[in-house]
Amino acid sequence: MSDDELKRLFKLTESVTNTLRPSLPRQTLYARSYKLKVKHLRYIIAKWEFQGRYYNESIVWVKMTDSLDPGDFVFIRYIRITHRTGIQRCFEDNKNRTFGLLPAFLRSLDDLFESRQESCTCHEFVDGSLEDVDSTGAGDLREKSLIALFGHPSLLNKQHGGFFNDCVPSNREESLFLSLETNAFQLLDKFSENAQHRSDLQRWAENMQAYANDNPEVTGTSRMPFSDEYRNQVITRGLPVVMAQKLSALLVFREHVPMKEMIEVYGLWVGGSAAATLLKNCLSRLSAWENDRSVPNEGDAKVGDA
Repeated sequence: MSDDELKRLFKLTESVTNTLRPSLPRQTLYARSYKLKVKHLRYIIAKWEFQGRYYNESIVWVKMTDSLDPGDFVFIRYIRITHRTGIQRCFEDNKNRTFGLLPAFLRSLDDLFESRQESCTCHEFVDGSLEDVDSTGAGDLREKSLIALFGHPSLLNKQHGGFFNDCVPSNREESLFLSLETNAFQLLDKFSENAQHRSDLQRWAENMQAYANDNPEVTGTSRMPFSDEYRNQVITRGLPVVMAQKLSALLVFREHVPMKEMIEVYGLWVGGSAAATLLKNCLSRLSAWENDRSVPNEGDAKVGDA
């Protein structure tokens, strides 16, 4: 389907470099179209096969173009929702995306065009925009619906869209995991009760607290004092976990964690990271299965208390 045919079906506006970013928080659905000849698409697929790259989408594209002439044009699309403009996301992907189907496709365009943008047009769905209301899931639903409508197997999208539900397992996958009869999460259920460990951590945390509060300009405690509450959290989180009679620890590092999140107890604090949220939900699901508990709601999952 060409862009002209698409415009007859949907109310679209082309997103170009001078398209203004919405002044208020908005979610905008957009379609990115790459126009190229059948012979060019077959060249890309052949190049991937020579490089040992195999994508399911390639099989779909071959079948779709089987009855077309080499000089006929096809449109390969990518559908997403964004808080910016469609063209801004396009430029960002050109610069930052390095792994997966979309970057592989973009790199292949370099062999065919002087610029990747030469073959690309970006259209926003006028009626698809909505206020920034992630909590309702409306944006996720619209994105998934549009991806399904365009035919996910033929798109450059690897996921079906949405934030939380990309990796909801099937009944077969749940049965496969249960058949393994794992007890990994049960082994991580308790902290070490070694008195010496707690004593050493107590002394270390108190020294750190004293230094931080005695040197506020250096440590930044002039803005946020190193409280007793936070010190106690440092001690609790520093206690290693007993696993198979050996001491083990799982450390997760992040560039910045607000003080409020440090003081409160979170199993695995995710902040605004989609990847961290997905990891937390997956771990919570596996833990619930292993311990024969109901699966937590997406976004509310916790992994332990440490």
